[in-house]
Amino acid sequence: MEENNQPNGEQIVNDIPKEPITHKTVSRKIIWILLLIIFFLLIILRFLYIKSKEIKQEQLTEKVNIERDEESSNSEEFEYNFPEGFLVTKEECNNDNNLGSADCIEVYKIVPSNFTDLEKKYLLSAYLRVFEKPEGIQINGQTSHITYDSQLKKWVFVEGEQEVLPERIEGKRIFVETSIGGSQAGSYHIIISDSVISTLLILSIPRYQRIECDFIEDVSEKRECESISTLFLVDSGGMLPDSVYEEKYSDLRESASTIW
Repeated sequence: MEENNQPNGEQIVNDIPKEPITHKTVSRKIIWILLLIIFFLLIILRFLYIKSKEIKQEQLTEKVNIERDEESSNSEEFEYNFPEGFLVTKEECNNDNNLGSADCIEVYKIVPSNFTDLEKKYLLSAYLRVFEKPEGIQINGQTSHITYDSQLKKWVFVEGEQEVLPERIEGKRIFVETSIGGSQAGSYHIIISDSVISTLLILSIPRYQRIECDFIEDVSEKRECESISTLFLVDSGGMLPDSVYEEKYSDLRESASTIW
């Protein structure tokens, strides 16, 4: 048997030739890497696009639900037909809003939905008040008042002498529309009663207002007051134009006959 002996100190060398690294090979690898990067970027962009559509859809759904809840709260929770475009909040009856009557049941504060924070602070709100009975109610002006005369069973305007206020009857509802105020502010009052039950509603809507900024000591508050005066063209005597409240509360006043 023949033995294949290698000389001492010699190593076996792999004779397989190695492919030389050329610029063409490097370029091919770079292209593949770039294609992979572009591929993954397209996947990420596709994911972000789908996700953004889902977020927009969720926001739209949430907005619709909020609007539906607001409409539902106006029509179901409050049990009165408040017109659209107004923000309604329920308040507790107290000495500031019960018109002097211990038989106040509910009070609703009503402001236009598009009122800014500044307008909410300086302009007047409307109110819907619910009473168990008319006796004891007194709507005060500066030198006059409106009250219910139990003997006549009529609403009367009192300023020295007593004047019975005219009524308008629609079905079983009885409407008395009047206004009262003083040098600083005045409101329309629509009294809605029922010929069968004693419960009644009084819808009070701002009519005019005086805004005086000269006596405000706080600098920032005075600046706010002056800005609202400029915005609504308040005259030199501080009177807000009547058209402001006529415009902002016109829908509420027109809905008085259907609010209950």
